[in-house]
Formats: sequence, structure tokens, C-alpha cells
Amino acid sequence: MLIKLILNTVKLLMKKKSYILIGIIMPAFIVVFFSFEFGIEYKYKVGIVDKDKSYASNEIIKSIDNLEDIETTKVKEKDYNILLITQQIEVAVIIDKGFEANLLNFKEQDINIKSIKHNDVESSISQLINLKCEDLSMVASLSEKNINKFKEMNLEYNDQLANLSLNKIEQNIPKIQKKGDLASVIRAEATQITQKI
Repeated sequence: MLIKLILNTVKLLMKKKSYILIGIIMPAFIVVFFSFEFGIEYKYKVGIVDKDKSYASNEIIKSIDNLEDIETTKVKEKDYNILLITQQIEVAVIIDKGFEANLLNFKEQDINIKSIKHNDVESSISQLINLKCEDLSMVASLSEKNINKFKEMNLEYNDQLANLSLNKIEQNIPKIQKKGDLASVIRAEATQITQKI
């Protein structure tokens, strides 16, 4: 009885063209419109001012590029303030001249992060830069202030990091087996630093 009533009601409504337009086509159009409108992926824009233009500064920029939902663009030093104000970029990262030299000589590296709104993107980028600077500092400490050796060791370190699998990591601290195993040396140093903290 209830099914017959529903079927009769649907038949009567289908005869009216206005119901078809308002009841079926319009909601379908609204669903499609809003799925396109809000389905677009938003990428945070980060402006990079690279005054150093060195291998080490490019490593920092590459690590920022690898962040999900981040789009980097190189900007001029004189332009980053206006780009922040007009919200064409959300964050500006300024790598000062001499960054690589300071890194190799174990001096403080100067990377400034500027934004109008202090948000999660700024703090994520800041943490990433700090971690990458620590990695580069550890590699620099082993490179004996030689830029070519630094590049070679960093490439080897990055290759070995890429080969690590989270499924194969054990709780035991790895022991240095031979002197030439750079990743083991760096992991051991990182473990010692972490234990001091």
C-alpha cells in the first residue's frame, strides 16, 4: 500500500516539468558546482630570497619544495615585503649571503622567516629548516671544511636516507661497522645529540 502511494506520487511529480528542473537537475548542478569550487587543492606560496646562491642554500630550498601543499617561488629581496602584504606569498624565507661558508666553518647559519600571519605553515617551515640545517651541520663537521667533500658526503647521506624503510627500522641503535659508512656515523652523532637533549 505504501509503495503504491510512493510510486503514484513520483509518477505525478515526473509529469510536471518544473519538478524535474527543481527537484533533480538543480540539485545535481549545485553538487557539481560546489565540488569544482571547493575541490581545488590550495597550495601555500613561499617566497625564497636566496642571497647566498650556493649548494647548501639549494639544499634548504629543495627540502622546502618537498613539503606537501607548498609552492616555492624565488623573489627579490626588495619585493618580499610587498608580496607578503598583498598576500601573494604567505611566508618569505631569506637565506643570507655567506650561509654555506658559515655552515662549513661551524658558525651560526642565518635564515630568516617572515610572515604577516603567524600560522602552521610558518612553524612547519621553520622546523624543517632547523632540522635540515642540523643535518647539513653534521655533514659539514665530517667534511673538514672542504666544499667538494661536503657535497659528496651530503649526496651519499641523502641517498642512504632515501633507501631507509620505516618497516625495517629496529629499536636498537646501529653500531658503526666501518669507518667509511657515512650514514652510520651521522646516525650515531644524531643519537648522541638527541640523548643530550
